Amino acid sequence: MRHHDFGHLDGPVVLFGGAYSNLQATLALFEAARSREVISTGDVVAYCADPMATVTAYMGEDCRGIAGNCERQLAEGADDCGCGFGDGSACDLLSRGWYSYLRRTITDEAID
Repeated sequence: MRHHDFGHLDGPVVLFGGAYSNLQATLALFEAARSREVISTGDVVAYCADPMATVTAYMGEDCRGIAGNCERQLAEGADDCGCGFGDGSACDLLSRGWYSYLRRTITDEAID
């Protein structure tokens, strides 16, 4: 994971977070935000169907980002998403499946 100073921002800024691997929503957001500074507040990937395609779309845009817990956990090679779900809860049980899917599909290059 890399760190960058965003510097001074002029003009309209679009902040978004929680794309959660939803490729269609991510593409629609980028289309609507044309000619604006775009900053992701994290969790570009999570429980939706297209994590690598969503990351590829994100990387193809002039978009800056702040790492969410999913990005940080992937970068650290962690075994879970770091969402803090209660043990045995529905979200905890479901996250085991989608997070392991992320780990299998997101490339090391994308994590960097």
